[in-house]
Amino acid sequence: MYLVYYAMAGLLAFFGVHVVIWRNRPRWRSIPTLVLMSLSVLASAIAIALILNVSFLDCFLLAQFHVFVSFGYIAFYNAIELESPTLAILKLAYRAGNRGVTEADISGVISDDFVAERRLDPLIQGGFIVKQGVDLALTPKGSLLAGVYHIFRVGTGAKIGG
Repeated sequence: MYLVYYAMAGLLAFFGVHVVIWRNRPRWRSIPTLVLMSLSVLASAIAIALILNVSFLDCFLLAQFHVFVSFGYIAFYNAIELESPTLAILKLAYRAGNRGVTEADISGVISDDFVAERRLDPLIQGGFIVKQGVDLALTPKGSLLAGVYHIFRVGTGAKIGG
């Protein structure tokens, strides 16, 4: 069970370092920097584990878990930071609040109508957005998802496009 605590502490340290660097060193914002941070935290975690007499096999399992989860996080973060058209639609509707948005508003954010339409249909079918006449509004499910994205982007200081 102690191995789970080490792994979680390492991942929390990685996330903490990520937030601090992203907020204080904007020019360091890149995927290679995230990979370097992840591997640095991993090396520190393994060094501490070895000092605490953790077995080599447990250190290997710790490293494997850390790499899988942290690299998954890096891929997830990259998708959020680049702001996909789907995320742009959700963010626009989130900011609009109860008044909703029109398809014309969405066209102002996403210039390609084909892309906008392809993104809207799954959001409506998935229950994230509802059509109210000509307006589109977030459902509670959509509001929750958009809020999580918004909080994550604000918390990490993510800027559009890196």
